[in-house]
Amino acid sequence: MRKLLVVVLALVCFAGAASADFYLQKTIDLSAFFTEGSDLGSVPMSVAYDGVSAYVGGYNDASTAGKVGVLRIDGLAPSASATYTPLAGSVLDVNGLEGYNSLAIGPSGGAPALFAGKDGANAGGSKIVAVNPASGALVSAFGAGGVVTNPGSRTRMHGGIAYDPGFAGAGSGVSHLESGQGRRQLTDATTGAEIYGVSGGAYTPGFVLFISTIGSVYRGHTYDPATGDLYVRVKNNVQRSVRSGANSVSGNSVIVDLTDADTIVGQNIGFISGGAPTDGADLIIFNDRTSVAAGQPFLTQVKLAASTGDGTEVQLLDGFGGMLALPDGNGL
Repeated sequence: MRKLLVVVLALVCFAGAASADFYLQKTIDLSAFFTEGSDLGSVPMSVAYDGVSAYVGGYNDASTAGKVGVLRIDGLAPSASATYTPLAGSVLDVNGLEGYNSLAIGPSGGAPALFAGKDGANAGGSKIVAVNPASGALVSAFGAGGVVTNPGSRTRMHGGIAYDPGFAGAGSGVSHLESGQGRRQLTDATTGAEIYGVSGGAYTPGFVLFISTIGSVYRGHTYDPATGDLYVRVKNNVQRSVRSGANSVSGNSVIVDLTDADTIVGQNIGFISGGAPTDGADLIIFNDRTSVAAGQPFLTQVKLAASTGDGTEVQLLDGFGGMLALPDGNGL
């Protein structure tokens, strides 16, 4: 899918804890930046947002070797003109069918950093790349000149990366997950050193998120920045791990039960922190992706729920208050 519409939505009102209206602010066409032969990749794959700029990571959908990188987008306000800046330090040589399956924003040595995770899907090894989001330069203190290769000696990161805020000030870092390994693995955000790993490995084991009845086919994850609670996409479902310590949880449960899809990549999730406009209610936003086929309606595939998994009367609206109409896609 070479044409990605980055949809900028603004939460305008929230009546109680069960309904919300989001209004479309802007759509952005990235087909000129993600194309065959581009240093950013042939298609867009992952998105992050720091409150000012958006970042889009690329994927090489060819069977031959290529490059992938991250594009910064500014000027997201409705009246502004969007500007586009490739982040030079993020550009990687990759094998076919590899790319940045996840992006995360967090501090590295006290300064903001963009962390980009590449899954070693086609024998290319996994990588976490730390970039200064303003300059695009690599954060030299992180790993080997800004890059950690095979964090925790793991060559795959099916479940992507995320910035873990920790619990009560402890246990923060860049987490990574992989299928078949039912623990949260953690890398130091400043140095790139591995903190927590898997059982039987060289590092202290991370907390267990595995649920035997649902399995460990992890495809993406995110955190509640206030509590450190973990939200995971597993077999297309949404799982929650309630944090109880720097390296512990009090329980794991499936909070949104969708049709299982073990082999489908790009099952994404984001956390929307509540505040005054939302009467304190937190939301999660995720896609229901059981197929990679084209022709999937946006409003059917993109869903929102309360952070507890409870349903909400959420409406995604166009700029005039009508139901949002976007081109069909492939569920990503």
